[in-house]
Amino acid sequence: MCGRLLFFLIGMYAGVVANQQYQMPNAPTPSEAWERAAARFEKYKREHPCEHKPPHSSFYDNPEVKDIIDRLKSLERRRRSEAREDN
Repeated sequence: MCGRLLFFLIGMYAGVVANQQYQMPNAPTPSEAWERAAARFEKYKREHPCEHKPPHSSFYDNPEVKDIIDRLKSLERRRRSEAREDN
């Protein structure tokens, strides 16, 4: 406990000294910080629209891949139904 208090006091002292030696701006209130962050996020969304494209879309168009995926889905359904019957 004393160690934490000591480090807290050292940090406070360092902050006071830094504030006296350098011109530091006042920290914004949490609501102001949230508003700034939200504004930056909205600005970023406007400047960088989402252009999501599925990766390797031609890969999933391959008939062999479609067949494998369908077989895996049927296997999963079968295993789940067997697990329900066991319970």
